[in-house]
Formats: sequence, C-alpha cells, structure tokens
Amino acid sequence: MSQRHTLRLGGATAFAGGVLTFVGNILHPREPGQLDSAANLFDVVVRNHMWAADHVAITIGLALLLHGFYGVTQSIRNDPGAAWAHFAWHIAVIGVLLGLALMLTEAVAVTSLAHAWNGSLGGEKDLLLAAGTAVFELSLTFSVGGMLFLFGAAPVLYGVAMLTSSTEYGAWTGWIGVLFGLIGLTAALIQVMTGESWLAFYVLFPIASIAVTLWITYLGYRMWRIAVNATA
Repeated sequence: MSQRHTLRLGGATAFAGGVLTFVGNILHPREPGQLDSAANLFDVVVRNHMWAADHVAITIGLALLLHGFYGVTQSIRNDPGAAWAHFAWHIAVIGVLLGLALMLTEAVAVTSLAHAWNGSLGGEKDLLLAAGTAVFELSLTFSVGGMLFLFGAAPVLYGVAMLTSSTEYGAWTGWIGVLFGLIGLTAALIQVMTGESWLAFYVLFPIASIAVTLWITYLGYRMWRIAVNATA
C-alpha cells in the first residue's frame, strides 16, 4: 500500500474510531460506588439498558483506532520522531488490546452475570456474586492497563515524536498528547497504588480519555489532509 493510501486509511479509521470511542465514553455510566464491589457494578449494569451496546460501540471504536495509530506512526517519517513513533505504536497496540479485553469482558461476561444475579435468589445469588467478583477484579486490571498504555504512555510518546519531528504536525499537537497522556499516566499510577481512587476514576481518567480521544480524532483529520496534499 502506498504512503498516500496508508495515510488516507489511517486518517479515516482514526477519525471514525475517535468519534465512536468519544461518544461511547461520554455515555459510559460512572456512578458513586461503582468501583466498590461487584454487587454495585451489577446494579449499575442492570439499570442501564444501553450498557452492552455502549461497550460494543467502544469496542468497534478501539479496533478502528488501532489502524489509526498505525497511520500516525507511518506519517512521522523524519528521525528522531520516527523512532519515537514506532516505540509509541508498540505501546498503543498493548493499550488497545487491553481496552478491547476490558470492553468485551464488560459487554459479555459482566452483563450476563449481572442479569443472572439480579434474577436469582439465595445460594445461587451468592455463587453468581462470587463469580462476578472475580470478573470485576479482572475488569479493573484491564481498566488500569488501558489507562496506563492507551491513554497514558502512548499519547506521551506520540507527543514526543511530534515535538521532535515537526514537519507533519505542529508543536502544539505534540504538547497536547504529552499533557493529557501524563494525566492518564497519573490516573493509572494512583489506581495501582491505592487500589480504588475516586480522583483517578471519576476525574483524571475521564479528562484524559476524552481529551486523548478528541486528539486522536484530530490526528485522523490531519492525516487525511497530509494524504490529500501529497496528491497535488
């Protein structure tokens, strides 16, 4: 595939993936106590009928973003920025895979267990809650991994790549990636150190995830423009 077509496809997937992920992220329920226990999470899932659909939308968005990140990597061609971009690409792949694991776990396993738990009684309810607790802890692990790699390290590294190779993107674009990536990293580290943090989950992570998603959407637009200009 030519460089022009790579950037066009990368731009389209980054833009579409960014929009889907942004909308899904905005609609994602965030209620007090949601991270306290599996029972609280199950209650949120049962009451939010769009839970599974929202997670499927984010899943599709993340899958599209994976190629969008590849396009960003290919668009930065001058060293040392190109070397930083290739490093960022590997981190982004890890982050997207963790994000996909989180979304699919919550869309399928958590949803199924929540509705089964809601309709059960006695010992069966206790068994389902025990299973849900294990899945709940797994989901938290995937969530922190996504914070750390996808919304933390990856935008920081891509930002550094843009700052050290300014022919494709303005310096301000790189600084936005670094700034909000650092916020995502901070949220992840707080979660790791404290286990459960209201500040990380309800304040820092939403800021980082929404800002980084909008940033990626803009990068999709910029890639498309770079490809169009290359045809002139």
